[in-house]
Amino acid sequence: MQQDVSSPRQRLYQAALAAPVFSTNDRAKWALLPRGMEAPIPVRISSTQYREWLNLRAEEKAGMLPTVRQIGEAVRARQRDASHESGEAALRIHRLRDGSIFLHLGGEESDCLRVWAEGWDISPAPGHIHFRYPEKHLPLPQPIHTDHTLTSLLSTAFGATQATILGKWLISVLNHSGPSQALLLTGARRLDAARALMELLDPREPISRTPDFDDDWLLCNAEFSHLTPTQLEKLNFYAGIKRRPVIVTAAGRFAGLDNFVEVDVPRFVACDPSEVLGALATAVSATIRVRRKASSSPSRS
Repeated sequence: MQQDVSSPRQRLYQAALAAPVFSTNDRAKWALLPRGMEAPIPVRISSTQYREWLNLRAEEKAGMLPTVRQIGEAVRARQRDASHESGEAALRIHRLRDGSIFLHLGGEESDCLRVWAEGWDISPAPGHIHFRYPEKHLPLPQPIHTDHTLTSLLSTAFGATQATILGKWLISVLNHSGPSQALLLTGARRLDAARALMELLDPREPISRTPDFDDDWLLCNAEFSHLTPTQLEKLNFYAGIKRRPVIVTAAGRFAGLDNFVEVDVPRFVACDPSEVLGALATAVSATIRVRRKASSSPSRS
């Protein structure tokens, strides 16, 4: 019987090969962590989640308990490997150059809500895109066959005054139109409203969960008072620079958010999230169509 004479470093590296790696256009290095029969999860190679997976993988498959130094060496090795492999990673949403959008719904068939200038439908995820799957399924959007629009549906839930403000924010979230702003929810029913928006865009477990700045598309914190200075700084950075959607709730006056749109929620009436998502897709499609026509029009001097 031949003995395994490979070094711990080589055994750890071999164990790490179970997760394919690649780099994106922004030079970020990613790994696809396997999950049995389920779709793999893309995570940054530099993340704690990847190191924890590698440590567990080494114990289960290589029969070793790697040191912190050995883990670090394996991480750097896989980062070097990733630099030679190109790919596309999407957290929840992927935007194409033509303005069309794929929002992953989290279903077993990897279906996406595809929105483009002519409308929207449910389409398979692009084969070259690796999505970070929601923890729960997003609602299946329903076409609007009545006079209901996004604003009218939001008016039922939030009131007419706040519906227009919230509608503009939701549209900008999907297609990056206009300046990037955090959404601040105030008022007695702010947590109910935040949960409804999470169900609409990015269903997850408890709303008070600390955002994972590497892997979360929608960053949400239950109460402004729970934010540490470091978290607040990161939320401002991701909202303003990274253009990621940020939702924060607050009971009263505060200071610290750099750029935000406030929606007061003294009352809240739940509405069908599938109808709202369908109306939102329709509104985003119209925005893409207008933007495309504007970009193709001859300039006026």
